[in-house]
Amino acid sequence: MSKNLTQQDEQAVTCSMCRKPVPVVTNDKTPAHNTSLYTYLTRCSHILCHICYTNVGCVTTGMKCKKCKKEIKQENVIRVYFPEVSGPLSKEVRDAHEKVGQMKKDLAEWRESDKKLRDRVDEIGTMVEEERRKLQDLINEVNAVLKSKPRAT
Repeated sequence: MSKNLTQQDEQAVTCSMCRKPVPVVTNDKTPAHNTSLYTYLTRCSHILCHICYTNVGCVTTGMKCKKCKKEIKQENVIRVYFPEVSGPLSKEVRDAHEKVGQMKKDLAEWRESDKKLRDRVDEIGTMVEEERRKLQDLINEVNAVLKSKPRAT
């Protein structure tokens, strides 16, 4: 999915013949005279818009489905409705897209904080090593001073 989602991505159903978006009708409340909103399903489980359905009816031998190359006959095609369509901008997909974006952002922050923490650990390790050397030098000096002074008995 692209980073930039647009409203034209909203339509999830396309005609398998002309590859144009098909109106998604969830029930049969369209006026009978407005057949342009009708959507049809072929036997090969592909969708046709009303114009392509009409064209299939005009051809006596039937037409080939552009997706699977099977022959489509108008009498074998049924009108369909969609109870729900999950298009590229459906709520589920939008939520998933936002979640993936947030996860990527979190991952980048974790990597950055991991890098900072590793750098800080290295810095502290260097400081500890430097202090250890100083302490060892002081211990060596004290030992040298103690060895050079005679002990009083």
